[in-house]
Amino acid sequence: MSPVAPLGFLQSTLAVDFFDRPVVIGVLFAVAAAVGAVARHLVGQQLNGDFPTGTLLVNLVASLALGVITSGPDPLPAVVGIGLLGALSTWSTAAVEGAGMARRGEGALAAGYLGLSVTGGILAAWVGLQIGPALF
Repeated sequence: MSPVAPLGFLQSTLAVDFFDRPVVIGVLFAVAAAVGAVARHLVGQQLNGDFPTGTLLVNLVASLALGVITSGPDPLPAVVGIGLLGALSTWSTAAVEGAGMARRGEGALAAGYLGLSVTGGILAAWVGLQIGPALF
């Protein structure tokens, strides 16, 4: 195993015929999505209050992780990226929370929240894309 790619073992481990079966991939997607959705719900319950800290956090973490995992071997990017991280992150909730702030007369807070969500997400994804190749 190369010290430059400490997770490179996944390349050969995940390349077996078992993971080429559509039913297996479908089950992995479903399990990953369930984990992501439950995690998002729990983080939101714990951290969201007057400001949607939990939603912001899961969106930034998912953006970073998706950037990292994009360099991984198949089917890892699809299963983890679409299944787990797709269910973990939530643009629709962020949009509704931002609209709710604006509706309550907190337009500046809404603009800051949505701006931070988008800009922070892009920056987090960029950082992940820099880290990913070193891991795989």
